[in-house]
Amino acid sequence: MLIDRLLPIFLCASLVLGGCGQRGQIVTDPAAATIGTQERIIVATDRAWLGPTQFFGWERAKGTNYALFEVSVPPQRKVGTLKYPNPKYPNPKTQFIVSSSHRIASEAEFIAAINEGLRQKRKNTASMFIHGFNTDFAEGLYREAQLVHDVGSVAVPVHFSWPSRAKADGYLADIDNALYSRPALQGTIEAMTRSKAENIYLVAHSMGTFLLVDTLRTMAQTEPDSVFSRIKGVVLISADIDVGVFKQAAPLITGRGVPIFLLISDRDKALAISAKLRGQRDRLGSIRSTAELGDLKRVYVINATDLKGGGALDHFSEAESPALLDYLHRMDAAGIAGLDHLASNGLQGGVELAQAGARLILSPLTGIP
Repeated sequence: MLIDRLLPIFLCASLVLGGCGQRGQIVTDPAAATIGTQERIIVATDRAWLGPTQFFGWERAKGTNYALFEVSVPPQRKVGTLKYPNPKYPNPKTQFIVSSSHRIASEAEFIAAINEGLRQKRKNTASMFIHGFNTDFAEGLYREAQLVHDVGSVAVPVHFSWPSRAKADGYLADIDNALYSRPALQGTIEAMTRSKAENIYLVAHSMGTFLLVDTLRTMAQTEPDSVFSRIKGVVLISADIDVGVFKQAAPLITGRGVPIFLLISDRDKALAISAKLRGQRDRLGSIRSTAELGDLKRVYVINATDLKGGGALDHFSEAESPALLDYLHRMDAAGIAGLDHLASNGLQGGVELAQAGARLILSPLTGIP
């Protein structure tokens, strides 16, 4: 029977993905504000409210909740590393800790918070990060703070947190919860386009890429140009998406003027497990050749296979590689739209970056492996 063949894979996924490490949780210490570097993260989520200590859980909310966090990035750490706080022995010198937080009452106040961030940074750019499978609220929040800090992003950061069960054996439940979150994500993107941000970048990881692509596919068929003119680029990291589904959705998104950047790795063991569960060879984030994507336009690939990090499954090495974080910093500073313009006007053979042992290739999808 099919379930008999799949059960060992499910068990393998549970053991490998779950691990035995400490899970993230919100620990608040106002004193951390005097020790670490503060990253201001605006949150939109359709997770249910838990209360003023843990904030949001895994159950679904009926609407979208908003909050504002100051996350203290510890001074004693290497670039790319992320250490969750120990609730019994919090140490802001070495652990990521929340220094302050408060709920935002409405969508209007959410937009006002983005505008205030733009004013403080004296920039016109905002970004959104969407976490992946098996991620609790605190883990997604701390991960965005780490990325924002290590990339040195000039954008006002928004974190969209969907109600992942945060369980290694909760893969199928997470798919349902990601699908449930499409209206909330669409509403959040639309709200961001009503802020003063003239440039908006959308970044997602793992199962979050499935949520983002499917939401943008729907929006591309219904939303006016005023929405898509603000979205300057989409970055999909370790995308847990069927390749054929992506090939259907991508032209709708890029046809609205939005370039898509894929960060791929054929060493990603989590995506290999996902593919086996579906009887496939590859997921989008682990394709072996750009030829698998055919003649898609304004879709670009960054090959991160040679990067180190990402845990036992090599599933988020992009967030832990100093070489790629530096590369993304320069990409962020130059603007994805500018890079897309360069690539669309004669960039052939790709742009090769060799740094700290990492070999990254950014290339238009010409159909050449």
